[in-house]
Amino acid sequence: MSEHKPTPRPTNVDQLKERVAELTAQGKSQKEIALALGISRGTAYRAQKALGLTARPAPPSPEQVKRLLDNGRSWRAAAVELGTSTHVVRYIAEQNGLRRKAIPIPAKLVEDILAHKDYALGLSRKYRTDYKKTLALVHLILGCGPLTPGRTLLPLDSPWPRVNPRKGTK
Repeated sequence: MSEHKPTPRPTNVDQLKERVAELTAQGKSQKEIALALGISRGTAYRAQKALGLTARPAPPSPEQVKRLLDNGRSWRAAAVELGTSTHVVRYIAEQNGLRRKAIPIPAKLVEDILAHKDYALGLSRKYRTDYKKTLALVHLILGCGPLTPGRTLLPLDSPWPRVNPRKGTK
């Protein structure tokens, strides 16, 4: 393991601020700046504050976030690619009215639900959709109550009577 040797400590405040500005521009953290200059993290913070610098990197632009969300990236994937947090990506998106593109429901999935082809879990795996969203879609299409767990009934069947969504009756 190589030992980290700090550079000679600047002799005056102006030199210190100049070095802090250089290291901040290189993207170093306050802890790394303090280690490199042989000063405390608090001193690095005060020097940055005096220069009007911040320890946080600049947030990504709304255009960058929009491009990634339009390409189908999740909040998390966009955050990783931009080198920031999920919270920052969501905040920028909400502030600028950006949304992830909705994934259309496959028509074949609706057909399989109507035909009682498989259980909700099997359908969600087959069509690579979220299980809870598939379950909600089953309830919406079939107009039934809670589905029974396990394989006691036919696929997508319910012990509760079906309700015709158009008429509101059985």
